[in-house]
Amino acid sequence: MLNKRKRLQLPLPATEYIDRAIAHHRIRELPLTRKTVLQAVGLPEIHRDPFDRILIAEAQLLDAQLISKDEAISQYPGIEVVW
Repeated sequence: MLNKRKRLQLPLPATEYIDRAIAHHRIRELPLTRKTVLQAVGLPEIHRDPFDRILIAEAQLLDAQLISKDEAISQYPGIEVVW
């Protein structure tokens, strides 16, 4: 979306860039599960963006770090933000 709105410049078309980045960094894509959705719904109302809430919930469930510059995310329990 940022690329479409000209707020992020990519060296390749977005689809190709994402495919290459996933392969290069050996990123494992995660399915959106019911468990993640329910975790996101149950989060405190610190952040209102549904997509960010899903990322927060997934990080909590996987005990994973999040890479983000959004300061609100670090306010959630059990979240380690790197940036």
